[in-house]
Amino acid sequence: LPAFLYCMKLYDPAKSKSGLLRGPLLVCAFRALFTGTSSALGEKLSSKPGNAKLHDIPRVTPELIAYVAAQVRFALCTQASWRAKDKSFNLIKFYYYILEIITVKSKEIWRKNLLRFWNRYII
Repeated sequence: LPAFLYCMKLYDPAKSKSGLLRGPLLVCAFRALFTGTSSALGEKLSSKPGNAKLHDIPRVTPELIAYVAAQVRFALCTQASWRAKDKSFNLIKFYYYILEIITVKSKEIWRKNLLRFWNRYII
């Protein structure tokens, strides 16, 4: 999995999911998309409502995390416009793989802790 998905302060090579989906770039991108660009770097929230409020998103879901992961991966590639494939990398498969990690391939406690992390720090 791409390094941007991990918080390296929490990463433990012996535990594949330690720090996974808590990477600082992922958090900044999520905040920029859903709570406003000024909050992306930890500043106080803007007086204008972010997309989470505008679209009545009360909490973070696995789908939102996977969506932001795919958007960050696209932003880091060299493509000028959004396409499902970047050479051999398929963004749609990546989205569904991240979703599968969260919803199927993880224990419930890990999933709950992950969503608690996102909801506590993001929305």
